[in-house]
Amino acid sequence: MRRLALFLVLAALLPLGLLGQTTGPGVAIAPGTAPLNISQTAGWVVYQILDTAGQPTPCSSSASSCVITTGTSLSGTMKAICAAIGLTGITISSATSTGDTWVHPTNTAQSGFDCIYAASGASGNTSVTVNFSGTYSGGAELYYYEVKPPATYSGSFDASGSVYDNYACLPCAGVPLTLTGTDFVVQMTNAFFTNFQQPNGWTNGYQGDWLGFGEGVNESNGGAPSVLGSNFPTSTNSYGPAVVAAVAFKSTAGYFTTPTPTWTLKNSPDNQSVSCSPSCSLNILINSTTGDLGVLSVASQTASCFISSATIGGGSLTVPAGAQQSSATAKAISAAYTLNATGGASSISLTMTCSGTVWWDYVEVAKAGGSPVLDQISAATNTTSVTPAGVALGSLTGTNDFCFQGIQEQTAIPYAQTYLTGGYNGGGNQNSTGWGSSSYGLNMSATNAAIAPTWFNNVTAISVVWGGCWK
Repeated sequence: MRRLALFLVLAALLPLGLLGQTTGPGVAIAPGTAPLNISQTAGWVVYQILDTAGQPTPCSSSASSCVITTGTSLSGTMKAICAAIGLTGITISSATSTGDTWVHPTNTAQSGFDCIYAASGASGNTSVTVNFSGTYSGGAELYYYEVKPPATYSGSFDASGSVYDNYACLPCAGVPLTLTGTDFVVQMTNAFFTNFQQPNGWTNGYQGDWLGFGEGVNESNGGAPSVLGSNFPTSTNSYGPAVVAAVAFKSTAGYFTTPTPTWTLKNSPDNQSVSCSPSCSLNILINSTTGDLGVLSVASQTASCFISSATIGGGSLTVPAGAQQSSATAKAISAAYTLNATGGASSISLTMTCSGTVWWDYVEVAKAGGSPVLDQISAATNTTSVTPAGVALGSLTGTNDFCFQGIQEQTAIPYAQTYLTGGYNGGGNQNSTGWGSSSYGLNMSATNAAIAPTWFNNVTAISVVWGGCWK
């Protein structure tokens, strides 16, 4: 079973920016029909992504059902749940949540992995019970997606499927689907790919999210994607065999196009811990590109231990005092950024104000048209909470920003944030008590950035947070 760093996303949905994917190569549009041109903020929107292993009450090691806690569901959203089940002969039999009709496809069950979906879901739900065909053993894990169809349009189920990739696939094949519109597609896998957040981890226009799954947002190409990571299944490790299951939702908008997004993800390496004395080197996996915006977040288990300086390829990063926050209980978090990355660098040279182990996250994005400019940055300390707030960035002058949020807690594991939706989509994550997490947002509107994200802990804890946006 995969062990992934985990977020639970609770979102207050507003029209958010998207990683726009137009009709793919070879996609047929009905003769005489011009595809709609839907605005960048009005296509498919990811509302919630959840994982039971990141919740205070995960699935039992042996049971015939499991409950996944969710943020409050919206009316008219599409929902999909996949389960990695410890006993391979067990499948999903049904799911229940008030007002939802859950449907079990006949083609998603593969070797201890299975899916179920609900189209045009009900609002107000905060949990879903998933029932299995028998009592599993060896544990189970549920993955939940809730997505909103394009604004003013309604959604429905389009296609599903699964593939069994066996062991030692590198890359591993995704699921080919016959799509009948510009869809939201999620390709979920039970395999563990360490560098799942690399932009080139998934092909065919799919973007890897923080669970390692491939999201086809505004996807019209039903061709099978592939996924590549540094850890791949073998017959002697716990990463396989690889199974991929896919669920696709269409909308009454049919085929449509979206403009090229302002911000494009270039690099988001799986976050890491490193020992600094007080200097250290951070391997960012993909060489930097000249002119990109690069943002670094560092969490320390020592109070008042902040970034002192950082360079990438010889170019210095700005270390803003406004992103530094410390607490005797939560310890410390800080940030650094470059508005014009030096190209060809494979690492960041970091110096802290103290020696010790830190946890770091780095995201690099490219801006279409013009150079990045800092819009707003701020930090705060939260009192003890199981749902600490991030930073509300309500003074933006940009209309379509790249935003980043970071959190550090000493006694809890922060799994989640609201800002995964269409904007905040991924970023660092971890499953070790005492380390921080982070998330980034592509193409965030000023309205949405003004809403503080909500993180979700496995226990109550004091936390320190920072957030920043660039226009």
